[in-house]
Amino acid sequence: MRIFVPLALATAFILAPHAVRTARADDAQASDARAEARERFSRGLHLFENGDNNGALAEFKRANDLIPNRLVQFNIGLVYAAMDRPVEAVDTLDKVLQDPGSLKPVQVARARAEKEEQEKRIGFLDFTTNVPATIEIDGIEAGTTPLSAPLRVAAGRHIVDAVASGYLPARVEVIVAGQSHVSSTLELRPSEARLAHVEVRCPLPGADIYFDGALVGQTPLRASVTTEPGERSVELRRPGYRTQKQVITLQDGARGEVSFDPELDPSVGNGGRLRLLINEGDIFVILDGRAHGVYSTSIPLPAGPHALRLERAGFEPLDRLVQVPSSGDVDIKVDLRPTPETREAYVQHARSYRRWAWTTLISGAVVAGVSGGLALWGHSEISGAQNKLTNLQQSAKPGAGGGCDPTFVLPAQVDLCTQEISDAQNSLDNYRNLRLGGIIGAGVGVALVGVAAALFVWSPDSTRYDRQETQFLSVRFVPSLSVSNDGAGLSLLGRF
Repeated sequence: MRIFVPLALATAFILAPHAVRTARADDAQASDARAEARERFSRGLHLFENGDNNGALAEFKRANDLIPNRLVQFNIGLVYAAMDRPVEAVDTLDKVLQDPGSLKPVQVARARAEKEEQEKRIGFLDFTTNVPATIEIDGIEAGTTPLSAPLRVAAGRHIVDAVASGYLPARVEVIVAGQSHVSSTLELRPSEARLAHVEVRCPLPGADIYFDGALVGQTPLRASVTTEPGERSVELRRPGYRTQKQVITLQDGARGEVSFDPELDPSVGNGGRLRLLINEGDIFVILDGRAHGVYSTSIPLPAGPHALRLERAGFEPLDRLVQVPSSGDVDIKVDLRPTPETREAYVQHARSYRRWAWTTLISGAVVAGVSGGLALWGHSEISGAQNKLTNLQQSAKPGAGGGCDPTFVLPAQVDLCTQEISDAQNSLDNYRNLRLGGIIGAGVGVALVGVAAALFVWSPDSTRYDRQETQFLSVRFVPSLSVSNDGAGLSLLGRF
């Protein structure tokens, strides 16, 4: 026992530094994760506020991966709702409500209300097929037949495909209302050919894609289109744009690609104008994949959705989907987020500006104070110097009987009196000059103080690009639902 105690102490002594280093490394990693999560959240909130829901969703998900948080998950559910993805919104908010954690009662109530609202926007699809098949909805695999339960989808139009090896795909377009059920049977025909896949690329959103005259989806297609091999006619249609058609020949099991570059149809006048409300200088605009140039005035566009990308040197690009009305203007408020380098340079510039302001203020105050003191002191000495000079001049007048009267004193004494008069005159002049210089200096000091005040008023705000942030785990979200004549909109307010 006596042997083991020293041995244990020695082992602990040896391992202690390693344990400390490990703990410090873990703390550093946790700190880095928290800092990244805070930055991800800040960026996600900025993107959400500026209409880039896809970007916001990605940032919020990453923040939640770094530090799982019920408030962030609640935020993700609201973003899904804004993206018209009620199924994901309901699933996310349902998990939040099952274990609210630190959510406040008002937030729990908001999550429950939003979940109930999103549930009203979910429809149900129930499909049967003559052979076991994979069901794809809008190009995304959703299940296999026989289905164990109806598939949940957002209310609206959907393209449903049934795909099975050795069979030609069966495709149907369905329109489903919220909280309604649509049932159908898809018949797949046998085929010895292996199915082909076609990637359709198009920068314009909201365009219908047809294969051999049958609608297969709307851009942007989320996955490749499964089709039988052979010569396929691919067509793009959207009001306001010229119809485009391409023919592609596909071998068994081949993969192909079709790219469209839509052109405006000037004969169609149905459209509105896009107007940007920007907080920065020149912003470069890219619309539907095409460079539009630096924004200067509202942009006429066909009605419907458009992919907008905004760029400016030193700022993060912003992507968003904008809906242009059939007439009138749509105003888009743009608040670009600076890159870390631009933010740091701006902060340093603002701080330098304020340092100059403080330096000018202090210098002006010192100059005004010292000069004013000198002017007052010089002024107070002028009266005595003037009296002394007057007395000396009186005593030097001939016949006056003064101490310097040349009539009664020796020439040497006259020279001495003359020197005293000259010295008194110089002293008086010096005091007068000192007073004048002090007044001028005080004026300069006051002017510097005025310049400093102007610098403070016009100095850049060093917190311009900052959000009020606290610790990540105390994130606060305040969702807001606004309703107007143009419809309803979901907004989200939050901060760390």
